[in-house]
Amino acid sequence: MKQGKKGFTLIELLAVIVILGIIALISVPVIVNIIGDAKKGAFKASVQSVFRAYETYEAEHNFDVKEKINILDLPLTNKETFTSGRVYKEKDIVKVENVSNGTYCASGTLENFQIIDGDCDLLDLTPPLIINVITEVTTNSIQVYTTYKEEESFLLKHEYRIALEKENIEEKEWVSGDTLTGNLSTKVFTELTLNTTYKIQVRLVNTSLENNTSEIEEVTVTTNLLEKPVIELLTDREYATSKEIKLIYPTGEFVYEYSLGGQNWI
Repeated sequence: MKQGKKGFTLIELLAVIVILGIIALISVPVIVNIIGDAKKGAFKASVQSVFRAYETYEAEHNFDVKEKINILDLPLTNKETFTSGRVYKEKDIVKVENVSNGTYCASGTLENFQIIDGDCDLLDLTPPLIINVITEVTTNSIQVYTTYKEEESFLLKHEYRIALEKENIEEKEWVSGDTLTGNLSTKVFTELTLNTTYKIQVRLVNTSLENNTSEIEEVTVTTNLLEKPVIELLTDREYATSKEIKLIYPTGEFVYEYSLGGQNWI
């Protein structure tokens, strides 16, 4: 008489554990995303109620519509939802500013307000500031150096785009810069055409808000020859109290300097 199995083998147990692990890896992120979307959706609905409450407040109070009203002063039924925020009118359009529940932060109009993760008080909502854009050119390349100011956050993106002078640069795609160190961003464009004028634009985005972008800066640059001037002939004659120097160099616009013993170039 055959006896039935008394239990699982070690291989069978390992197989079950692996399968359960795979199910967990798939299902947990999905569940977390569903919960996160639900929380953000509830916050969005709460922010929409702020606009309705502002209309009621405006009808009952006499105040300058440009004045920024604390949302906790509005007749909200869900006032405990919020920790901070302001609402005001600009050109007859109602706007909310830095409305937060401690988890999310919202700003904008009823038709177009943006929600980002985090408490508004802890976020940097100011865009990066481009200080200067300088270039170095050769016969077929342009090296761009962008100095910027961003004291509160790190940059998320530093992007560039290039077009011929007569082209519409807005139709060109943004490409990432090459290096980012300190307060300097660099980008080199190669395989360009000699004696050709190009337009180059640069923009910076910080980490707090992906669309928190600097003003776009544009420079116009022409590729050209940057050969070093070569002295073809140098002669000198010494007199009792003076020295005469003559030199011949290629045609072109050059700055020439003289020095005795390598000191005090003039």
